[in-house]
Order: sequence, then structure tokens, then C-alpha cells
Amino acid sequence: MSKRHYDAQAIGYGACNPSGIAHSIIEACVEMRADPAHSGTKELCTDPAIRLMVFQLAFICRAQNIHLDDYCEITDTVNAGAARYIAKTGECVAARRKQLPRPLSRPQVEALKSVYDRDWRDKPTSYLAFRRTASRAIGDACIMVPWCGMVLGIEPDGYTHS
Repeated sequence: MSKRHYDAQAIGYGACNPSGIAHSIIEACVEMRADPAHSGTKELCTDPAIRLMVFQLAFICRAQNIHLDDYCEITDTVNAGAARYIAKTGECVAARRKQLPRPLSRPQVEALKSVYDRDWRDKPTSYLAFRRTASRAIGDACIMVPWCGMVLGIEPDGYTHS
């Protein structure tokens, strides 16, 4: 039994601390990525131990009870808080968030081009303009790109998710 399985078992018994569960999820992802046989993000998303921890986190945060109206209100509240934070800390945070300090992996470039090639409203005039809207999640290899009113994440292996 690996540590992630042990943690998932303990969490499945009724853990109620969202911070502890979130840390266990992160540790489980790090554990899986350290395995030489790790095949990418899709493997993380289908791992039973991680899924159990995510389910318990969603349960204690009552995520299953969020309706579209609630979701929009929550999103507005989060966006307002982020705007206040950026205003308080200055433009340097926003500028740092926009930088892509590491080059994109080939699968990320291909996935980004595939997203751009889709037929969608308000499409930037060029692929380069679209690529410039991409930003790297702070401290992460995943890039984030706005698309059709949502944000898509593109992992180094090209796996694209919203």
C-alpha cells in the first residue's frame, strides 16, 4: 500500500479538514509523478485514491449542491477578491502571472494550436495573439488560456482540461 492509498483510506473514513485533504491530494500527485512509469495527467485523474480524496473534499465543501446561479455568484465573488488582491499588491503580480518563463512543451504547443483551430466566437485574429493570452499557473508547468468564457488548462503532456 502506498502513502496515497493510506491517506485516501483515512480520508474516506470521514475527514473534514479541507486543508488536510488538499495537501494529501497534492502529495498523491507528487508521488505518482515521481514514478518512472507515470503516464501523465490522465493517469492522475483516473487514480482511485486521488478520486476518493477529491470526492471527500467536494462533499465537505458541499460542491454537489452548487447550482448554476450559485456558481455564477461564487465566481463573481472570487473574481472581485482577485481584483482587490491585484490592486493591493500592484501590477507586478499580474505581470509575473502573464509571463511564460519556461518554454512550452511540444505537446502543449500542439494542444494550444488545436484549441485555436476550433471554430469559436471572438477568436483572436492570429494564433500568435491567442498564444500571448496564455499564462502559466504560478509554480506549475500547466499553462492557462482563456477560451469561450472559460479558462482551459494545458498540461505539459498536452492534456487539455477546463
